[in-house]
Amino acid sequence: MTKTTRVFWLLALILAGCAGDQTPQYVIVTSTPSEPPTALPTPTIEPTPTIAPEIIARTADRELLNGRYESAVATYTVLLNQPGVPDDLRADAAFKLGQSALREGLFSDAVSALTMLIESYANNERAALARFLRGDAYLGLSQWANAIADFEAYLAARPGLIDSYVHERIGDAQLALGQLDAALERYRMAADASRSTVPLVALRERLAQVYVNNGRIADAVAQYDKILEIARNVPYRAQIEMAAARALLTSELDSEKQAGLARAGRVFNEYAETRQAYEAMNILIENGVQLSALSIGRVSFIYGDYERAIEAFNTYTTQTPLAEIPAELYLLLGRAYREIGNTAAAVTAFQTIVESYPTDPLFGEALLEQGRTRFLANDISGAIESYLRMAQTYDYLPQAAEALWRAGYLHSVNDRREEARPIFERLADRYPATDQARSGLALAASAAFNAGENQIAERFYAELAVKATGEERASAYLMVARLALARGDSSAAQNALNSALSAAPDSYFSQRAADIAA
Repeated sequence: MTKTTRVFWLLALILAGCAGDQTPQYVIVTSTPSEPPTALPTPTIEPTPTIAPEIIARTADRELLNGRYESAVATYTVLLNQPGVPDDLRADAAFKLGQSALREGLFSDAVSALTMLIESYANNERAALARFLRGDAYLGLSQWANAIADFEAYLAARPGLIDSYVHERIGDAQLALGQLDAALERYRMAADASRSTVPLVALRERLAQVYVNNGRIADAVAQYDKILEIARNVPYRAQIEMAAARALLTSELDSEKQAGLARAGRVFNEYAETRQAYEAMNILIENGVQLSALSIGRVSFIYGDYERAIEAFNTYTTQTPLAEIPAELYLLLGRAYREIGNTAAAVTAFQTIVESYPTDPLFGEALLEQGRTRFLANDISGAIESYLRMAQTYDYLPQAAEALWRAGYLHSVNDRREEARPIFERLADRYPATDQARSGLALAASAAFNAGENQIAERFYAELAVKATGEERASAYLMVARLALARGDSSAAQNALNSALSAAPDSYFSQRAADIAA
């Protein structure tokens, strides 16, 4: 159904409602003889009922509110074409028609409606705002001079409200007219006027790009620096710093080019965790700047250039004594090898940490990475063996609980719940206060329950209830109660329900416990 058809049916339904109280007239035709007909008075044709303007206005307002702008435009037009509409309603319809048309991209219709309001209802409280909206419509029609005139009129009528946005629009129109200096001045005024942070930095980025496009590098960098004064997000700061570096590097002045390289160096050194650091690195290398192979490897790895990272890391290891090589290099080297599918080299890199850095904080992480590398290579048995060996040999490590959990999890998701069960029990006994212990108990309980092993499931849920807190404890006690009821132990079930209620009184699980207890 087209929007025009939609409007027709909307108004038809309204009209039907208005005419619904008329009594139908019936003509009965019979074959009974009658007297010769006599002349009758000419019948009076009743006029078609007129839809009340307020009803049309409400219909149009609903279309506008629901985002059906073209339908709203058509309905407001019906209202404006109807005679006898009160001035306040007509002015409101003209404004909203212009608003709807502008949002739909019907710029000519917007100009016509808003012009009606401005010229016929100049004292209306929204006449000034109509100027602003008509200026936007003129921008859509590329009528730059008319747009500027309307925006200037709005500034004169409503100063201090949205000056920044009005100046920006005037600058856009002036730029389209080729009035570069005037446009730049307007953009400067827009940037200096009051505006929230995000739109302000977006405006300064636009202004900086206009400066760059016109060879005004110093002015562009000044705008980027103003952004850096308020920006706090690290990736965004790196993006702006890099934009300033690129701008400076386009300059014909050697001093500005050197400043650009300095900026690129700052991005490379201070924002190494961002993707912009990779671009900065390439610029520096192309310009003959010497960089550490270790730093090149780190930045390349973060960017995802794993082969380049491997080359850089290996270069660094051949140039540097082992005692000066950080364990992090071998961790990243192993991960890079893994990303390109070289499992053996990855495991070897991680093993270097195990053998050469036994007291380093990354020692346990390297052991976990060996298991993960085998898992990603689809060597499930090898991964499980690696995790179990780690948990057995290095049970004092903070990562030992994670190793046991991964081993049990891999058994569990590969339909080996009997093998997973003792691992999760060992995990709960050896590291009872860890998240991994609670997760393992939940996995074991769920697997047993799904397999119909209710007695085993109840035991695991009971242990989980003791070790968990809050809603997790309430959920576990609720399952204990359900399983106790299933085996006919109402006393144990009632105790579990009471425990669920007290564990998390306002939770879903306590409510379910209350329902069962009732």
